Amino acid sequence: MQADAHLHAPALAQKEPDFMARLPVDGWRGALVAHDEEELAETLRLRAGMPPTLLGFGIHPQGLRWDTLGLLADLARDGKIDFVGEAGFDLFGDTLMRIRNEKNLAEQKRAFEY
Repeated sequence: MQADAHLHAPALAQKEPDFMARLPVDGWRGALVAHDEEELAETLRLRAGMPPTLLGFGIHPQGLRWDTLGLLADLARDGKIDFVGEAGFDLFGDTLMRIRNEKNLAEQKRAFEY
């Protein structure tokens, strides 16, 4: 069994354009996630050609986008997503948003609590 918490279909399609043709029809379970309107539109387009999947929208902790909060709220309120994600804390790495410090922790906490 192969497993992952979620799949970014547009990014995968760029790396492996034929990935959908290799998905098993039986036993496939997928959770797709997007972080902005453009990625969501492409995810929905790709999803139409995939076996059944769940759809999520979130605020990535390493790339906080406060301009997507309204879209997230609308999608959740209207029942257009199955889950909220990715959301949480990710303070591992060497880029500015990944360094563990008070500022990053506070920003990621604010997004998670939203």
